[in-house]
Amino acid sequence: MEQQKTKKMITDALTIAVVIGVFITGYYVFKGADVTESGIVTQKTEIADQVVQAGVEVDTTIRNLKNLQSSVVASSVVFAAPSFMSLQDLSTKITPEKVGRPDPFVPTSWKLAQKSK
Repeated sequence: MEQQKTKKMITDALTIAVVIGVFITGYYVFKGADVTESGIVTQKTEIADQVVQAGVEVDTTIRNLKNLQSSVVASSVVFAAPSFMSLQDLSTKITPEKVGRPDPFVPTSWKLAQKSK
């Protein structure tokens, strides 16, 4: 009987030691790696962020190029249409004229004539 109690106590002590060892090992694996390799982890995170940002920029550029291509096709259809080709230039030539007065603060002759009445 005494031997079974001793055997059970040794087994319980070893089990508790193994559980404590697992917790300590887990702590150093998960927390210790962040503390000792924080610079490396930060660099990897920054690189991953840059890769994601570059991917977003490439995706946006490709989408813009597709939009540009469809716009070019649509405008070429408009410019190749017979109704566009048959347009005529109806503009008139505008001759330059003298604008304004030499001294805009001097009363005009018609205003002076109206005051004298």
